[in-house]
Amino acid sequence: MSEFQTFFVGGEFCLDLCNTFDHLHTPPEQEFLTDSNVALRWAQAAGVLPVGKKIAPPADGQSFEKLLQTRALLFELFAPFVRSASPSKKTLDSFNALWQEKAAKLKVVFSDNQYSMAFTADDALEQIEYEAIRSAMDLLLSITPGKIKQCEGCGWFFHDTSRTHARRWCSMDLCGNRAKARRHYERVKQK
Repeated sequence: MSEFQTFFVGGEFCLDLCNTFDHLHTPPEQEFLTDSNVALRWAQAAGVLPVGKKIAPPADGQSFEKLLQTRALLFELFAPFVRSASPSKKTLDSFNALWQEKAAKLKVVFSDNQYSMAFTADDALEQIEYEAIRSAMDLLLSITPGKIKQCEGCGWFFHDTSRTHARRWCSMDLCGNRAKARRHYERVKQK
């Protein structure tokens, strides 16, 4: 099992990126992407970057800071959906500007006898940022009200695609079992 396996409960890459920072339990805040190397390994575990290949982070650290800024913007973008609200115009304008910046680096390529779109950045951290933005764009264009939720246990975001849309936890294995155990303990304690 990957060191990051528990992070991939959001159902969408952009939500999983939002979940790499603990927004609910503040203080103390907890940063899971502590540096560029951790971010690269996390993205490999997510399937966004090639697995088994050593990828060197950029030396300047600006790409890592930009990735963290993008994560914060995505959190601002999706947090209102939890309350069945919409993001602010300022947040949406910032997201659109970021999308346009990254879209300028897209090109059509021909490979394996077919055409496809490719993001043309040499920086692996920028590739992660692009994949999160693309994921967010796809989610925004397809989301229906009430399907972006926040786990009742840990506060992580997830896209509720369950049949009844009644999912309450990021994962039954994580927060769901803890909640069941807590309720059981309370019942036993009351007897």
